[in-house]
Order: sequence, then C-alpha cells, then structure tokens
Amino acid sequence: MKPEEQELKDLRILAVDDEESNLLLLRRILERAGYTRLETTTDPTRVPVMFLESRPDLVLLDLHMPVMDGFELMERLAGVNGNGTGVPFLVLIADATQETRRRALSVGARDFLTKPVDQIELLLRVHN
Repeated sequence: MKPEEQELKDLRILAVDDEESNLLLLRRILERAGYTRLETTTDPTRVPVMFLESRPDLVLLDLHMPVMDGFELMERLAGVNGNGTGVPFLVLIADATQETRRRALSVGARDFLTKPVDQIELLLRVHN
C-alpha cells in the first residue's frame, strides 16, 4: 500500500444517521475498504461534543433526522469548523432536489451522496 493510501485509511470519520441500518452499511463498506477509525451515532444532538472530542477528518451526515436535522447541525458546527473551510461534510441525501442541494451547500456541505448508498461511489467520494 502506498503511503498516501495508508494515510487515507487512517482518516477519522464521523458518520451520523438516525437509521442504525444505514450506519451499519456505511461501517461495513468502509471497514472492508480498510478504514478503521470510524465513529457513528444515531443521535444528532451528540454530534457537537463528538466533533470536538474526536476531531474527525470527514463527516458523513444524513440531512433528514428528527430533533436536529443535518442543516441545523452544520450551522451549529460552522463556528468550530472554520465556517465551512475545515472538516468536509459529505451529505447523505434521499431527495436530491436543487433546493436541498443549494441549502446544504450554503450551510457547509462539500459533496453529496444519494441514498441508497452505492458502495463504489461512497469509497470514491471518501477518497476525494
């Protein structure tokens, strides 16, 4: 394995989705690809503390969750995340409308991944 590939496998990834089955799928795909530093939660209210404690290199974030959606979460983290210039957010979306994409980009999303998640696309976007 090339040094840059090993560096990628050492990424600290935080995955947030209110559906446990989605998190299990993400974990399975990423671990099979060699990613070992993955934290997950179904509770978006825990994310601000987890974000500060684990200092992830990448956040995989579902937009539509109860209590606090992905939009609100990105807004809350903007101040500690360089207002969108720090940790990239790869947003998981089921509805890929222009309005949803624009709103997500305006609050800090860097890229999108449409649900249901395609394994190859997930790995390519995480790599990017």
